[in-house]
Amino acid sequence: FAHLHVQEAVADAEPRDLTPGYVGFAGGEWMPDGRSILCTGPSLVDEHPDRGEFTRLYRVALDGGTPSVFAELPNHSLANPLPSPDGRHVALTAREGGTSSYAHQTTVAIVPATGGAPRLLTAALDRDASQLRWSRDSAAITFVAPANGAFPLYRVATATGTVERLTPRADTGVRAYDLGPASVALVLTT
Repeated sequence: FAHLHVQEAVADAEPRDLTPGYVGFAGGEWMPDGRSILCTGPSLVDEHPDRGEFTRLYRVALDGGTPSVFAELPNHSLANPLPSPDGRHVALTAREGGTSSYAHQTTVAIVPATGGAPRLLTAALDRDASQLRWSRDSAAITFVAPANGAFPLYRVATATGTVERLTPRADTGVRAYDLGPASVALVLTT
C-alpha cells in the first residue's frame, strides 16, 4: 500500500508514516497553514481495497490521528487537490463513475478550504481536465484538456464557471506550463 509520509528536510531524516494500515493513499498537497496535508484515498476505508470504486479527499494532520474526510461527491472519484494561493479554496479533479470509468470526463471542481461537497466548474465542457494551476489572485484555474487531437490550455473562472480557451492553435499540445505574472510559459508539441 502507498502511504503518506512526512520527514524533516535534512540529511538522514527518517520519514514518519501518517497513514499506516491496510489502506493506500495517493498524492499529497500541503494546506497553507502547514499543519495538514490533503491526499486521495478510497471512499470505503474499511472495505477490501480491490472492491473500492470511488475515491475521495482526506485531510491528514501532522500531529497524528486518523485521516479525516475532506471532500466527497456521490458517484465520483476525487483527486489532485491543490490549495488556492489565498488559502480559501481547494481545486481538484472529479470523475463521475468511479476510478475505472471512461464514459465520463474528468472535470475541474473547487471546495472550500474547510472541506465539504465540491462544486463542479467544467462539467459542460465535455473534456478531460488535467494539470490544474491556480491564478495568482485565486480567481481562476488553468488546465489542459484534449480537443480534436490537440491539448490546449483553458482557464475557468471560479466565481462563474466560465471557461475560455487560451491557446488558439488547433495543431499543438500543451505538454507543460507555468503561470507568470502576465504571461504563460508553455512547452508545446506540434
